[in-house]
Amino acid sequence: MLLFCLAGAFGCKKSNSHASNACRIAVSYDTLFLPGGNETSLTRIFYDNDGRVAYTQFNTLNDSSTRVFIYNDSSVVITPTNSLSPTDTIVMNGKGMPVQIKQTYTSNDYYDLSAYSYDAAGLLQSIFYTQASTSGANLRTATNTYKFVNGDCISSTYSDGTGSSTTNYTYYTDRPTQDGDYQSFQSIANYGAVIIRNKHLLRSSQGGTYVSDYNYTFDNTGKITTATYRYNNQVFRNTYEYDCSQ
Repeated sequence: MLLFCLAGAFGCKKSNSHASNACRIAVSYDTLFLPGGNETSLTRIFYDNDGRVAYTQFNTLNDSSTRVFIYNDSSVVITPTNSLSPTDTIVMNGKGMPVQIKQTYTSNDYYDLSAYSYDAAGLLQSIFYTQASTSGANLRTATNTYKFVNGDCISSTYSDGTGSSTTNYTYYTDRPTQDGDYQSFQSIANYGAVIIRNKHLLRSSQGGTYVSDYNYTFDNTGKITTATYRYNNQVFRNTYEYDCSQ
């Protein structure tokens, strides 16, 4: 069911540039603050000589996993070392933007497929999701549509066989987006790029009665050093380290 949760993770960017020119996020120290104690994890991102994500490593107290990125002419195959995790095959268009992502599982008899459509400016308009068995029968379908105003995705509407729901977004209009944006980083760590292009940093999201707030701190060059996400009584924080060697 992971693919049907990705719309929230993609929140709303694909950046073709990085903060402070060649600086890229190399490490994220991730903390979940809970009343009973904190949970921590570590995400490392390694890049090839062309500046693309080569592989990622994710570590917790009790687990670790690596995902390797293999680039072909018009596709990327992301293979995990953990057999329980899916293999992702991403098909790109001529602008280097995903038009299809397929997730296959060695331990399950189904796969997840998402198809992306863009407008002439390259802004994501919709994602059509299909979950199907390996025999070819569709198990579930859904659609996410997006609305942009002044370069930012202000709403996304998710629809499936049970109904629809809309999430609204606000932005720090005085802060241009960068890879340390909370949801953008999740996309980079998973897929090597941010899919939905926003102009500014994400500030909040609201779906029904659920509200999430995003706050950032910066270093003296303008790079994000921490990104904090608050949802109900939970607080998540990413603390970033950068590689500026390229």
